[in-house]
Amino acid sequence: MVRIVDVHSHFYPKDYLTLLDRILAALTAIFLLAWWIFRLRWNNERSMSMVFMKLQIPRKESKEDKEREKEKFSGTSDFKEPVGIMKHFFESLHGFKEAGYYQRFRGQQFLSFEVVAQNNLIDFYVVVPEDIAKLVEKQITTFYPDVYVEYVPDYNLFSKQAHVKGCYFRHYKHYKYPIKTFTHLNSDPLNAVTNVFSKLDVDEAAALQIMVRPRLSGWQKKGREEAKSILKSDHKGFLFLLNPFSWIGALLNFFFRGPSPEYLNDQQQKPGDRTTPLTDEQVKAIEEKNTQVGFETTIRLLVSSPNPYQARQQYVSIRSAFAQYATTDNNALVYTKYHSNTALAVNFIYRTLKRNWTQRLLHLLNGPLLLSAEELASL
Repeated sequence: MVRIVDVHSHFYPKDYLTLLDRILAALTAIFLLAWWIFRLRWNNERSMSMVFMKLQIPRKESKEDKEREKEKFSGTSDFKEPVGIMKHFFESLHGFKEAGYYQRFRGQQFLSFEVVAQNNLIDFYVVVPEDIAKLVEKQITTFYPDVYVEYVPDYNLFSKQAHVKGCYFRHYKHYKYPIKTFTHLNSDPLNAVTNVFSKLDVDEAAALQIMVRPRLSGWQKKGREEAKSILKSDHKGFLFLLNPFSWIGALLNFFFRGPSPEYLNDQQQKPGDRTTPLTDEQVKAIEEKNTQVGFETTIRLLVSSPNPYQARQQYVSIRSAFAQYATTDNNALVYTKYHSNTALAVNFIYRTLKRNWTQRLLHLLNGPLLLSAEELASL
């Protein structure tokens, strides 16, 4: 008696591999979904536990203190000393980061630095999670002993029947390229913002919110590689690599002239191949940024006014102050055009790191808004 075996009823090794791939893909999707849900929950808990610290400087009453203060800031280059102290302050804040796989899963702490113009007054706030508030306060008073820290409730930037206008700021290029910092400016960069804030009417308000989160080391590698590429004069953009004419030119060059030194891995520099002073300055700026600690940053600007036309005018005036950070050879901070003002206001109130959809798309090309301690001090 002949026994007939149905070969289709048995699993072959290929079938087992296909089933295993599906199981692994499902487990990966479940893990990523769980990580996303828990990360949102932890970030919401941090946002709801924020405390507000208002920074105040006591007024100098004595004649000696006033003269000392006047001499200290009478020169155009003296502003670099207090701004340089702010750089060290951000470097100390970066020490709050926690390493380990659990902290990578949970995410680092984030805090917010805010400049607020309201009722013809300009105030400075530091908004932090409650569990690190005392640590941040000690760092502030350590670097700035004259500053008085006062814990206050949340302020209300929006009045009834107010028209709101605002934007996010993002990098123009990849984050490995630096923006212009205070070391290359001739005046205090904060004055450009506070001068416009001081011209607001009584019924108008504006706020500049800079939210930061420490970034673990490793992001500097791309910038260092870019600096080496520029010095070797073999820098080619991503669009150049996609250009089919560049492939045809390289192929014709190979057939008629032979392989060039770059294909033979000849890294020796020719005696006549020297970089220009501008190239040296560009490389120096890139290297300076990518040897510092970094922060993932979200920058928001909001203006509130009862008149929609006036709200836009004040918004444009404050937004234009960020042009001072632009460089022709490296990077710049540009504002977002397509976003929801309602979502912008909600993210501002809850102090989240959420960005608009255009920033998320550009994240794939330019990465996040990643600023060094020196760049943040310049803001």
